[in-house]
Amino acid sequence: MKWREIKSAYKSRIEQLESLSPRELLEVSDDALKEEIRAAYLRKLKVHHPDKNDAFMKEYANRYSLIINAAYEKLMEELG
Repeated sequence: MKWREIKSAYKSRIEQLESLSPRELLEVSDDALKEEIRAAYLRKLKVHHPDKNDAFMKEYANRYSLIINAAYEKLMEELG
């Protein structure tokens, strides 16, 4: 796979992730408690944190972690 194809695939994946609801993104149910949401958030962040990825994946991981953070913050605001 060429670099251009890989970058295009990551770009389309980011666009897909941005279209998901926060609950879908973090893979939690509608009746999930704060503790469950936090655990799902940390699990996702651990895998996709920019510092845990090589230079090739750093840009993708950075965007992904920003999306995860936004979803987590939105859910926490909803739950109060």
